[in-house]
Amino acid sequence: MLSAQTVFNFDDPVAFLNAQFRERQKKDPKFSLRAWARQMGYQNPSLLFQVLKGERRLKMDLASKCAASLNLKGKSLRYFEIIVLNHSCESAAERRMFKAMLAKLRPRQRRVADALSLDVFALAADWYHWAIWTMAELSDFKLDVNWIQSRLGDDLDKKTIKQAIDRLFRLGLFIREPNGTLKRTEPDENHLLANYSMPSEAVRNYHSQMIERARASVELQTIEERVLRGSTLAFHKNDLPKVAAILAEAHDKVMELAVTADADEVYQFNSQFFRLTKKKVERTH
Repeated sequence: MLSAQTVFNFDDPVAFLNAQFRERQKKDPKFSLRAWARQMGYQNPSLLFQVLKGERRLKMDLASKCAASLNLKGKSLRYFEIIVLNHSCESAAERRMFKAMLAKLRPRQRRVADALSLDVFALAADWYHWAIWTMAELSDFKLDVNWIQSRLGDDLDKKTIKQAIDRLFRLGLFIREPNGTLKRTEPDENHLLANYSMPSEAVRNYHSQMIERARASVELQTIEERVLRGSTLAFHKNDLPKVAAILAEAHDKVMELAVTADADEVYQFNSQFFRLTKKKVERTH
């Protein structure tokens, strides 16, 4: 069995349990999920099987029995319990709280990287980071909390704006030239971001926020200020890659119109193509 300290290398509790199970099987090829389930007091291994396959959510009662069977104690146990909670929560605020708790529990040598990963998560999850970063191209841009709030709206409080600015500097997306001039670095020049994959919950949070702002634009902006289109159509799912290619080309053409100096507004270009009908269940006889 892997050392209990190995848990600190995981953010996903199911991935950790699967790694433990594979390691146990390497040492004992006869070891099975049924045997592991029985060790934890389950006569039927179906629950454990479904959780490890991602078919059911890992709940705390099973997680506690898994932790006991793996002899997790102290910080290792606490860390495992928090990644279980973090994996199942739906609130972005709770996820950030759990991630901060995890960063403190990890061994000291990993804490700097953890702080950076929290910044990257926030960058990916919250729309206003890229909005502020892009605003630096406006002809009248001011790196001032009050000015930014006046352009992005009062629903974004000053403390959040200040934190976002600090985060952009920490991640190297904003830097100061020797003469004090603000410089905005491009994402492809910023090697830090390339070292992190975007968590799915961050991506979900970002798009949820942008959908809400698109909804607000219908009420607050005139038709001359926005371009919103929608179509509902029957479609064959196998043609989805073709749609992705068409939309990618459209995005590239719009990007060619973007200016890098003397812009007067910041716009958001989103495209959605998703299934409205429930996924058809294939029936077997």
